[in-house]
Amino acid sequence: MTMENLKKTGIYKITNAINNKTYIGSAAGKHGIQQRFQDHRKALHKNRHRNIHLQRAWNRYGENSFSFEVIEYCDKFECILREQHYIDTLIPDYNICKIAGNTAGINCEDLMSLDAIKIKRQKQSQNISKALKNKKKSDEHAIRCGAKYFNVYKAVCAQQRKRGQSAIYIKGTHVGRWLKRSECASILGIDEKFIRRCLQNIRTQSHGYIFEYEVA
Repeated sequence: MTMENLKKTGIYKITNAINNKTYIGSAAGKHGIQQRFQDHRKALHKNRHRNIHLQRAWNRYGENSFSFEVIEYCDKFECILREQHYIDTLIPDYNICKIAGNTAGINCEDLMSLDAIKIKRQKQSQNISKALKNKKKSDEHAIRCGAKYFNVYKAVCAQQRKRGQSAIYIKGTHVGRWLKRSECASILGIDEKFIRRCLQNIRTQSHGYIFEYEVA
């Protein structure tokens, strides 16, 4: 296997030689599988890998117990489907999520049922809400908690405003999902600072909208 080949996109496998447990992944970036191998090793060495199962095994058995190998080279736009194929057929032990992830702009939700997507979104919303509930946290804190995109909903007033009290709002119709506050502000026609204050839980709603982070 040459270094030039490792720069191609495709599907790879990490194997624990002690117990034969595996991890399946895909690489669709411009530096290909080589970069993904480097990213995995770097994170594992620093004890910061996102996959807790793989990290614990690495800590327990040591680096020399693990091998990295290419399963298949494929076009970057096929990576998600091919990764899902190998997850389904090889049933890797270390893959926490059994649905292939987001690569090269292809959303793994294309492979999920509507019910599965709904459950996923509810869990994401709950997790980030717990992290930020009733606290005036910065956007950087939200991102560290796992937030990246944010959802916007129509605000529905559930309680009549009384003197000295704030009205209570609930989420209505889903308006959209954004990565940048500036883009959202432009489309909705409101000042970006109001969106930021809502995302930091300083305001409950603004201009008839509710803004909330979701787990990335």
